Amino acid sequence: MTQDDEDRRLIDAIDRAFRPDPMSPARRAAFRTALDARLERRARGGRWLVSGVAATAAAALAVWIARPEAATPEHAGASSSELYAFIDPEVPEYTRYLPDDYQALALMIEPEPGGEQ
Repeated sequence: MTQDDEDRRLIDAIDRAFRPDPMSPARRAAFRTALDARLERRARGGRWLVSGVAATAAAALAVWIARPEAATPEHAGASSSELYAFIDPEVPEYTRYLPDDYQALALMIEPEPGGEQ
């Protein structure tokens, strides 16, 4: 006996062990009716879900397109010249950006331009 014959016998034995008993025509019709009803219920629920997702996406797109331009954020940062004035010690007004205690420390490290050295 070859390996293929042994495999075939094993498959047939499993098939016989797990094959359900034949249904009567009345039981088969009831099973089929219940199965069709269950499949129909699942199909209807999926349609609502797809419709809901599509409607939500369309509403979100419409709100995004219709938003006022004033709602678009604008850059409110300092200009580059203001930033350089803040960090460049050669600018005479740099100390006005610092609190009092930091101004004293800054003057100890680097005196104001035009002052004593």
